[in-house]
Amino acid sequence: MMFLDNPDNEEIFEIMEENKDIKEVKKELDKITQDEILWKEALDIEITRMDNEQYIEDAENRGMKKAKLETAKRMLEKGIEIETIIDVTKLTKDEIEELKD
Repeated sequence: MMFLDNPDNEEIFEIMEENKDIKEVKKELDKITQDEILWKEALDIEITRMDNEQYIEDAENRGMKKAKLETAKRMLEKGIEIETIIDVTKLTKDEIEELKD
């Protein structure tokens, strides 16, 4: 049990020198631990990638919304009817009405 609780203990190293089976188990434990670390790193990278994709998508959506609002404002200035602006921009009537202020 001492091996699992503290596999890097000096006493464990001494036992490993005497018992090759324990040495092999220690190698396997180190490999499993390293695999877990790599898995966590990969997960962190994937989460960061997904966050970045979401940030880009949000920025694109904000940009498209801004462009629609600017288009609607120019259409209003040209005297185009609100129903036509709604049809073209897909903005709501309230969003277009706010542009009049």
